[in-house]
Amino acid sequence: MKTHNIRSLIIFAIICITGIVASQVYWFKKAFDLKEKQFNQTVTIALQNVAETILSYNQIQIPLSSLVNQISSNYYAVMTNSDIDIKTLEFLLKNEFQKKKLNLDFEYGVYNCQSEKMVYGNYISSESQSIPKKIRELPVWKKDNYYFSVFFPNKSIYLTGQLGIWLFTTAVLFLVCIFFGYSLLIILQQKRLSDIQSDFINNMTHEFNTPISSIMVMSQLLRKEEISSNCPKVTEYSGLITKEATRIKDQIDKILQIAIMDKHKAIYSFAIINIHECLYEALNTIEYRVKEQGGQLNISTKAIQNLIYGDSVHLINVFFNLVDNSLKYNINIPEISVSTFNIKQKICIKICDNGIGISTKHQKMLFSKFFRVPTGNVHNVKGFGIGLYYVHKVIHAHKGSIKVKSTPMQGTEFTIVLPIAKSKINV
Repeated sequence: MKTHNIRSLIIFAIICITGIVASQVYWFKKAFDLKEKQFNQTVTIALQNVAETILSYNQIQIPLSSLVNQISSNYYAVMTNSDIDIKTLEFLLKNEFQKKKLNLDFEYGVYNCQSEKMVYGNYISSESQSIPKKIRELPVWKKDNYYFSVFFPNKSIYLTGQLGIWLFTTAVLFLVCIFFGYSLLIILQQKRLSDIQSDFINNMTHEFNTPISSIMVMSQLLRKEEISSNCPKVTEYSGLITKEATRIKDQIDKILQIAIMDKHKAIYSFAIINIHECLYEALNTIEYRVKEQGGQLNISTKAIQNLIYGDSVHLINVFFNLVDNSLKYNINIPEISVSTFNIKQKICIKICDNGIGISTKHQKMLFSKFFRVPTGNVHNVKGFGIGLYYVHKVIHAHKGSIKVKSTPMQGTEFTIVLPIAKSKINV
């Protein structure tokens, strides 16, 4: 992925996460405010009932206006206009709060007009077996009448605990943000490593090309008659040098080609082509190697619709790579079969061999760049693990698919599926 695409993706993701977090905070605040409003209403009703009970007990007329005054978010003062019995008040408060299901700690105190102080305070815990807590001195509200006050020290914690689903979604969102940050860090690290890898490959291939070209030129000079005539072995040795240098150069060219395909979109020359012609051209190139090993190459082209829209050069390379692998990874006398057939509006190319096969756990990584099936300390097959990666890239560019089915020591089967050309049908 290109740098500006990653940057755009990161910015878009950050904007989305920020929007989601802001929305969550907004609705969490709304839910908390609603719970607080409900709490205040419930407490006001409960304290009003307690005050009316006390007034009725003292045979004082109940005023039409509310007796409850909310001094702060968690502090309430209730007018009684008469002396208050402490034990009765505590009993009424506990009973009324229990009815309203207000299961939280509270403190209460009574204002004495004669001493002009808050007296007889107590801390009531919602837990039956709680450690007694120190009673604080509640603030005085008025100095001209009898009243009692109630303070809820843990109101915010209590209300937050009532927001069960909101706490859960907030926790999930928090985990998502952590995961997003971690994923972002991994993506940036992988992008950096990928850039380093690409730069290394490009530099390596360019640095190697010059000396290899020089070696090939020198080996050609050694094969000249005026030099080789003095030493017959020179021709043989120079031929080996040329062959090995050519092999190394081909591998370097493949690596460079893969690097170009990864960094930039590969250039394809698409046209309507006959897939059978591409297949035969690739097989003709490698058929002599099969015969050298005493093997058989069976070809069955049963596909009637064999015209596709593709790049013949890249497809020839694909077929060559697959058949070449069937030869390289084979300890038996090679038996390779290549067949084509049609399924609906697609053409299938199947390549089977009797090679060493591939285990199931390695098949998942088979088309990854630079992946080679582990063989321990045995390295009898040369390569960089880019052939099948290239094959997968080309088939994907042709809007096709490739699948592998293999069993160790029983052979491998590759199936390529490509869409046929819509403008023409085979003649």
